[in-house]
Amino acid sequence: MSAKRQKIAEALDALEADREALTAELNQLSDEQLSFSTHPDVWTIHQVYCHMALAEQLLLFHVAEKELQGNAKSPKGSRGLRDKVAFGFMRMFFAVGIPVKAPTKSVIPPVEPPPLSHLGPKWAEMRGVIRQWIEGMDDERLQAPIVRHPFAKMDVANALQFARWHFDRHRKQIQRLQKQPGFPT
Repeated sequence: MSAKRQKIAEALDALEADREALTAELNQLSDEQLSFSTHPDVWTIHQVYCHMALAEQLLLFHVAEKELQGNAKSPKGSRGLRDKVAFGFMRMFFAVGIPVKAPTKSVIPPVEPPPLSHLGPKWAEMRGVIRQWIEGMDDERLQAPIVRHPFAKMDVANALQFARWHFDRHRKQIQRLQKQPGFPT
């Protein structure tokens, strides 16, 4: 296994372990805790979890599913300077914690998200498809653009890094909600 493949496999393993841990933690919360919000415009813990799954579904799962079915439309060309600079800015936004509105409505969770008992297994299933897709790629495909985020084209490693940043940001959001005054005990 090449060093790049090993790094990608480790990134997938770490994301999956964190998803499993978060899911297990949230399964211990009451419905009241999952639906707690500090303001009507602030997502609940349940909505944040749903958003995390929806964003990953849009970022990677739909691309993986289409490629596995032979219906893929990958971004044209290679990752140019614009994409690399844009990716650097995305990294900065995540590192500094600058709030960013969801770039598309398809990742905004519904007011009443599906139950965790449905979301958790669905997200795990998506991860399995993503893993299968990535493991089936040749080395050239691993380095080609696979995702067109509204801000930049990304290869597999970039997309997984973005998924990591996104997961960590929203994991912290969940932790902040749990520390808010009035959070149910």
